[in-house]
Amino acid sequence: MSCVKLAALLESTLPPVQGYRTGSTGVPHCHGWVCLAPRPCAGYHPVRTTTNSRSIYLKDQRTLPRLIMGAALLIYCATLITLSCLKHATYHSALIDLGIFDQVIWNTAHGHFYWDTLDPFVQRNHVFLGQHFSPGIAILALPYLIAPSVYTLLVAQTLALASGAIPLYVLAARRTGDERIAALLGVAYLLYPSLAFANLFDFHEIVLAVPCLAWAIERLDAGRWRTAVVLLSIALLFKEEVGLIVAAFGAYAFLGRRQRILGIGLLALGLGWTAGVVFLAVPHIRGGPYLFEGRYQGGLLQNGSLHLAYLTHFLNSDKLGYVGLLLAPLLALPLLGGWSLLLPAPTVAYTLLSTYPLQYNIHYHYAAPLIPLLFAGTVFGLTRLAPRYRLRVAVLVLAAVAVTGVAIGPLPWQRDFAASAYTMGPRERAMEHLVSLVPPDAVLAVDNQMGAHLTERRWVTHFFTGYEHADVLLFDLQERSATEAKRLRAVAAIQHDPSWRLVARENDIVLYVRR
Repeated sequence: MSCVKLAALLESTLPPVQGYRTGSTGVPHCHGWVCLAPRPCAGYHPVRTTTNSRSIYLKDQRTLPRLIMGAALLIYCATLITLSCLKHATYHSALIDLGIFDQVIWNTAHGHFYWDTLDPFVQRNHVFLGQHFSPGIAILALPYLIAPSVYTLLVAQTLALASGAIPLYVLAARRTGDERIAALLGVAYLLYPSLAFANLFDFHEIVLAVPCLAWAIERLDAGRWRTAVVLLSIALLFKEEVGLIVAAFGAYAFLGRRQRILGIGLLALGLGWTAGVVFLAVPHIRGGPYLFEGRYQGGLLQNGSLHLAYLTHFLNSDKLGYVGLLLAPLLALPLLGGWSLLLPAPTVAYTLLSTYPLQYNIHYHYAAPLIPLLFAGTVFGLTRLAPRYRLRVAVLVLAAVAVTGVAIGPLPWQRDFAASAYTMGPRERAMEHLVSLVPPDAVLAVDNQMGAHLTERRWVTHFFTGYEHADVLLFDLQERSATEAKRLRAVAAIQHDPSWRLVARENDIVLYVRR
């Protein structure tokens, strides 16, 4: 659709914009601060005009949605930063994975790039990139120079996820010509249950790709393909599977926008990046095959070979429920989005084809890159409706998201909120006391619940997987493990080994120091 036709469509639903006069076509080029056309059109000249009742009305139509959006962003950030930090402060965060990222980024800030002694899968050379190829996390080493703390990660994660609402607002305002619809969808994004679950599940680097993907689809839709390519290239740095999403952008550009060269280029970039990382970079760094192909063993992979028969029966009730919880709050509008349905396809595919149950569970972070793509699809689906229905349907989307959140969400006014995860009991106070006794430079082996408070050091390992090389042991006698027998043998060996001295014990939390 040409910019003139697009502006003409918008003029039919909105009054002329204050401060702009039309050219020979009689249609405005810009609506408020949101550019409505991909590129500047001839014949439009900004001028100052006198205030009249119509311009005051339009100003109100723009101001209120922006105020609502701004307030929603502030409330979201304040709420989620508070909850994330409180969860950690009360000893309900985890060594795996929050502690891993804290150690990696702290060491990177101190010149030991991507140093990781926690992950048992990269113990040959202790380079985190041998597990997940996410070199972009080094950007967080900059704030660590000022505030070297887990709390820096938690704040950054919240800001990254929240900021995805801004390009969604811009996209919806431009596509529908109504900033009220943009505000409704922006607030729905912030209330989306999967967003809060990802935000509160410690820290994961994939969330840093979310604003890049959100802005990339907005810029591509605005015709700014160079900026979109830059954003997608940055997103590649935050996890290896993002290459598949970039390839989906290429398919969308080729088929949906008829940009052949751009589409082929993005397809090559995305698929080439993922293939190079999975088959070359990670095996070289790790000294072994890519680790996470194991999540497809017994399904799509059988003894290392492709098992295509799995495609006929890979769905189960949990996977269908996962898809339902993603689409139902959006009234399945992404399914009406035409070629934009290609954008979330790779993420949906690699989560549903997995045999690892957490990967298709919205309580975790795996759906994070889906969220901006599904909401962009919601915008595109909404524009396929008659203009008179769009505002009403946007209200219904917000209502559906809010109701779903109340039913299953993790926020204080929602059903799945666990107040105990944000308060300290006697055992957590015992953990806090014993953590304070650990020397800052000690070589440490520590349990999962306390570990993320002690990972800003060069050497730290998970208890019982590397305690033989530690000088200090801090663990919980009541903690349970998937390999419980191995853990119990380790505890018994320590208790009977005269080279270890028990320094403190409170509420079955014990601290040992090597003699």
